[in-house]
Amino acid sequence: MSTGNKLVAILFLLHVMRDPGVTDGVDGQSTTTPGTSSYGRSKKIIFPYPRSISNYAKMNATLSEQLGSFTLCVHMRTNDTAGSLVSYATRRSSNEVFIEGWRGKGFKILAAGGVSEGKTFSLPVLDGLWHEICLTWQGRDGAWKLYVDGALNRSDSGLGTRKVVSTPGTWILGQDQDSQGGGFDPPQAFSGEMSRVNLWDRVLSRSEIGTNWTTFCSHQGNIINWTNTEIHVFGQASFAQYDHCDQWLNPETTTKPMTLASSSAPATKIKVNWLSSIKDKSVPDCPEQERRNLTWPRTAPGVMYTQACPNGTVGTAPRRCGTDGTWEGEPDLSDCTSPWVGELFNLIEQGGPAGDVLSLVKGNLAEEGEVYGGDVIKSIDLLGDLVAIQQQQLSNVSQEERKSIVNNFTKTMISCVSAILSSKRGNAWGDIPTESQAGVASGVMASLEKTGVLLATSSPNETISIVEENVVMDIRSGSKEEAMTFPDLTMGESSAWRNVEDKIALPKTGQPVVSALYSHTLSSYLKPKSTNRTNPGSNEAEEKIVNSRVISATVVNENSSTELDGVVTIVLEHISDEKTINLSTASCSFWNFSLGGFWSNEGCTKNSDKSNLTHTICECTHLTNFAILMSVTELEHSFALNVITYVGCIISIVCLFLCICVFLGFRRVRCPRTIIHANLCFCLLAAEVVFLVAVEKTQNVVVCDVIAIILHYLFLAVFTWMCVEGVELYVLLVKVFNLKKKRLIYYYLIGYVTPAIVVGVSVAVNYIYGHVHSTDLNGYGTETYCWLSVENYFIWSFVGPVLLIILVNIGFMGMTLKVIFSQKSNKQGEKSEQGKLKFWIRVSAALLCVMGVTWVFGVLYISRETLVFAYVFTIINSFQGLFIFLFHCALNEKVQEEMVRFFGPCACCRGRSHYDWSSSQSTVTQSHKQNGGPPQDSSGPNSTYVFTTKDSGDTKGDSNMDEGFEETCL
Repeated sequence: MSTGNKLVAILFLLHVMRDPGVTDGVDGQSTTTPGTSSYGRSKKIIFPYPRSISNYAKMNATLSEQLGSFTLCVHMRTNDTAGSLVSYATRRSSNEVFIEGWRGKGFKILAAGGVSEGKTFSLPVLDGLWHEICLTWQGRDGAWKLYVDGALNRSDSGLGTRKVVSTPGTWILGQDQDSQGGGFDPPQAFSGEMSRVNLWDRVLSRSEIGTNWTTFCSHQGNIINWTNTEIHVFGQASFAQYDHCDQWLNPETTTKPMTLASSSAPATKIKVNWLSSIKDKSVPDCPEQERRNLTWPRTAPGVMYTQACPNGTVGTAPRRCGTDGTWEGEPDLSDCTSPWVGELFNLIEQGGPAGDVLSLVKGNLAEEGEVYGGDVIKSIDLLGDLVAIQQQQLSNVSQEERKSIVNNFTKTMISCVSAILSSKRGNAWGDIPTESQAGVASGVMASLEKTGVLLATSSPNETISIVEENVVMDIRSGSKEEAMTFPDLTMGESSAWRNVEDKIALPKTGQPVVSALYSHTLSSYLKPKSTNRTNPGSNEAEEKIVNSRVISATVVNENSSTELDGVVTIVLEHISDEKTINLSTASCSFWNFSLGGFWSNEGCTKNSDKSNLTHTICECTHLTNFAILMSVTELEHSFALNVITYVGCIISIVCLFLCICVFLGFRRVRCPRTIIHANLCFCLLAAEVVFLVAVEKTQNVVVCDVIAIILHYLFLAVFTWMCVEGVELYVLLVKVFNLKKKRLIYYYLIGYVTPAIVVGVSVAVNYIYGHVHSTDLNGYGTETYCWLSVENYFIWSFVGPVLLIILVNIGFMGMTLKVIFSQKSNKQGEKSEQGKLKFWIRVSAALLCVMGVTWVFGVLYISRETLVFAYVFTIINSFQGLFIFLFHCALNEKVQEEMVRFFGPCACCRGRSHYDWSSSQSTVTQSHKQNGGPPQDSSGPNSTYVFTTKDSGDTKGDSNMDEGFEETCL
């Protein structure tokens, strides 16, 4: 190497030693080249998107000895699907320590090797904001806890029990090691930002982990200390300045002055989190607002404004100004905690009696003072911790003393739960983001269930009932002789629960049963996250709500799992019957605690025969927490559908009345086909009048059944008269013979007697079935409408005949169009294509409307339940009377001529041709221009159809061969 090259190398090494791996960049972004290194200090690592196996970081750290316990904390930010955060692998195991997360699949943690022992759950961290995740693990019993921003998110045991984290190994950030130092997989790569990875060789207490970013940013591990750990980055991963902690550790460098909650703490400043660097001048700022004892100043769109929590509390409160210049929801005060919360956690760390600490929780929650979202979250965390601690503290206690302690502990626990669910704590729940409320509320049910089981095992064969304002617990022994219902709401002193009919009926069991019933407050927080989970087969997204109280039951069996000998029957009363809720969409669901908690209907079905407008009956094959979910978004469309239906029906009723007057009032247009039209219009008019007036009269069951039967008959009569229309076309255009008036008798029999037979059989089947099986088939009358039931397939007593008639009419329409097309094609060969197209559109539209082919959409809607079919079916059929009036009256030239003759000429009726294609006739003959002979076969190639006017059937030749048909009757 030359002297010059040596000098350059020495200067480069000196530069790296001064600040290795970092050069200046834009906005603090490092321009470090891949493969360089730096000490953590105030740096963060950026893992770019798209993910790649070449983008990762390696910490130059190892374990000097095996770890029997540890605490691992990491700061991270991503709005991607996450990936592998931290991976520690040895030659023996690639999963010594591992934290990985996926949107929709949850987070996974591993400790001391063994993939099968991994724990999977959801974490609220994939939101583009900075979060600190801390994992504590104790090898003695495999106990672990996971904290998110200082709040306990999950805890359990059995993770790597009686194992240790071995050494030596390799620490990788942003990738999952399938072998030590490698074996990366692109889908498992992390995309986002990471900083402050610290490791301790012990389990940190909750107070040491902290509850605010001042503490989070001060963490320094005794095994791995981010500040002085050398880190190598590879691929496109790079270093940048981690300025998120500057606003806490170096307040003098920030710009937004805000006073911390604690009056004893010095003033500090918090910088606004700018999410977009360029402000759209056309969008106004979010206005200044007062919310939850805080002033939210005017803020630019797209900016997350963060300030200290209200006076007297600790933590930070963010709120985002939307890109449209309006605030997004309410402020997030889920990090705001009162001083008493930290004090109670300190008491737990000091080993205080669980019952005493729980009493202090109850006292603070019951006070009239202000409680914030963070207080609710951490109070529920306390409840879960105290149940576990209480179990440990009972290990050396006598049975009598144990019974007394647990009894008092359970009463206090139920009081705490009732206080948390009380209406006066609604503002505190509102401080918690809506998407996080269900996970928080889930902890209430879990803690209360564990407490109930603890009491049942401590007081065997005893009946215990504890009643509070917002929760009831009932503990009794089951029966091997008969089924029993829980809970017993008559034993408490509170009268608020005496009229509640919610209950669970268990099959025969000799084990103790712990049941609980919660007020509707809990239901409002357990919002369904996704309809795909409640109904995996659904392709359409719809909003659902919990429209009942939550009820639970647990069979206590210390020896083995309990198999239920039969189904569990649950009766739940609907909380609300508002028209914004579709009661007919009630589904029986249970709360699944996995993946952060969600509603599922697996193993549960609705008993439609016994359910009604006020209660839903469920049958399930397992026990847990149950509730009724109902659809809301369907009713938003239902309002529009109702408006279309009522407006269309009213217009149709007027049009149908006019049609009847025309068909029967004008002698010159009266003929068998117009009589058929008049009867069809009469049935449709009567059906629509009954529908508008009485279809929702569901209060009286008998009256509702009668209305449903009448509608069943009238709508079937509409279709049978449509079938008669098809028969008439067949007779006129295919079977040519002298027409007699007596055929109308047969038409009346088909039109009115046939539907009467179908309805009579349906009614008989409905009530004979009920008599034989001692339960009504409920074929007529539903929960919301006086119509045929869809759920038990009784609707097919209407759909079946309708489908048959539609198929028959399609056949008639095909033969009719074939004959007309053949005749017209012979006679209009010289007409333009545009004229032909207009003609066939008119023919097809009229035949389709009259014969009811449009009701196919109704059948498709019933079978598919899609919104498109609902709108198409509603629009076409609601306006069917209008269609009939337009095609058979308003656009019919014979009717126009009669109107001119009756009322006098009008401008719109002058100059029109004499032909009308939609009219019927009295006789179809083969015309002889020179003389009128008897009717002949019309199948010959040179035949010409002539339609005549006289009802007697006399044939009158017509020479209007250009149009092909001459009609003087509709």
